[in-house]
Amino acid sequence: IIGCSIAFNLAKLGAKNVVLLEKEKMTGMGSTAKCSGGIRQQFISPANILLSIESIKIFKNWQDEFPYPVQYALDFRQAGYLFLLHSKSQIENFQKQMALQKKLGVVTVGFVNTHEISTALPYLNISGIVAGVFCASDGVADPASCCAEYEKQAKMMGVQFLTDVKVSDIGANGTTRRKIEVVFTNKGSMLTPCVINAAGPHAAQIGKMLNIEIPIICHRHQTIATPPIKWMKKNDPFVIDYDDYAGQEFYFRPEAGNENTGYQLLLGGHEDGKIQIADPDKYKEKIDQDFILYLADRAMNRFKEGENIQILTKSGIAGLYESTPDALPILGKTEEVEGFILANGFSGHGFMHSPIIGKIIAEIALSGRSSFDITGLGLDNFKTNTRPPAEKAIV
Repeated sequence: IIGCSIAFNLAKLGAKNVVLLEKEKMTGMGSTAKCSGGIRQQFISPANILLSIESIKIFKNWQDEFPYPVQYALDFRQAGYLFLLHSKSQIENFQKQMALQKKLGVVTVGFVNTHEISTALPYLNISGIVAGVFCASDGVADPASCCAEYEKQAKMMGVQFLTDVKVSDIGANGTTRRKIEVVFTNKGSMLTPCVINAAGPHAAQIGKMLNIEIPIICHRHQTIATPPIKWMKKNDPFVIDYDDYAGQEFYFRPEAGNENTGYQLLLGGHEDGKIQIADPDKYKEKIDQDFILYLADRAMNRFKEGENIQILTKSGIAGLYESTPDALPILGKTEEVEGFILANGFSGHGFMHSPIIGKIIAEIALSGRSSFDITGLGLDNFKTNTRPPAEKAIV
């Protein structure tokens, strides 16, 4: 989805001869296809908070973003994000986070007490919960529709999409500073002065073609769905139940359904120490049996009717987070190679930040700078130890 957003924004700014290379048979089949669709501003890093604020502005005015009528239903719903807190120490930590979020413009975030949680979500068992943090302007949207809209609009503006094309090498020449010249693929080569690396989990592999080390590790995350549940409503929030003492995380949100049947639950999470490092070319996409049991146990304890919840085992899927050491993205030009631009390392937040990332990278590619401040988010900031403080609020 990052690549499609960049391609669209390049065309929107007037760029010609834009070509997107996709290794799969169609776009959106990688991490985007396994994304839970959450969009939140509740981060501890100013960069991530601001990226979310700007992206939400675009999601809210989706049709205004495009020159042609929107075809695919984004289904953007600002139903909010609710964090369930288990301890006084969590309350203190979230108090500090909220102060920063409000300072940067997130005015809809605040504490809620257990009575308010029970009133809003009567199906929850709030045993062990001491408070919650709710941000009403957070929400969800459909990643597949978002990706498809960017692709359709970009094509209508002249962008060429080449699928089932695998990049094998990138050629760059020069003495003092190398310059991009050519891209080699399984279907031939093409001359170009600029390559934008938006390869998601494969970003590090693309970097190695130019002898550039991009510090990305792929982490495997899993989700699964239930059948429609009568008491689950479409506009219920995205709920994150994180017990820092037990080292367990469990999240859920409404998925497909209708008002008559109710809505499916999309379930996810992890246990500390059990996040798996994966090879993007040969990781297991099928969900683990022990993870299904873990989610079933958490659901049984968190929902009043948890023992009656069924899980659709065939709906389980694993996707990848392309994670950086500080869980912040790597954006912008590289010092080593002229014409090589990075849009990598979103650490699970690529979809929610894709609207503003597309604008940022397109501006950098065409003018050399962005109207959005990306100070400290470059690759070279790792070498100079000038990256911003790490993001810790990873779900």
